[in-house]
Amino acid sequence: MKAMNTTLTTQGKEGKVIAQEGSEQVGELNFLLDNGVVVITHTRAFDGHEGKGVAKMLVNATIDYARENGLKLRPICSYAYTYMMRHPEHAALLDKRTGEGVACGL
Repeated sequence: MKAMNTTLTTQGKEGKVIAQEGSEQVGELNFLLDNGVVVITHTRAFDGHEGKGVAKMLVNATIDYARENGLKLRPICSYAYTYMMRHPEHAALLDKRTGEGVACGL
């Protein structure tokens, strides 16, 4: 099942992407900016919203943010890392250190 009427807001200076359905926050992706690299540290769909595609939308919004700003990506969050490995069409955006230290939630 896909998330319905989900609004994504990228807050680059705060290092996060927020997913909302109406006024309810349903997910969040956190990242750090490190010398031109977006380091994805955590991706989460909130309770009751798992399995609706929220995390996928958050990662895709972050991919768009990196592409639009000429940045590379280094997912250390295991979800984002697995997503990127399954979507080779985004390989050109990956930082050379991708795969080092993948350990979301530790």
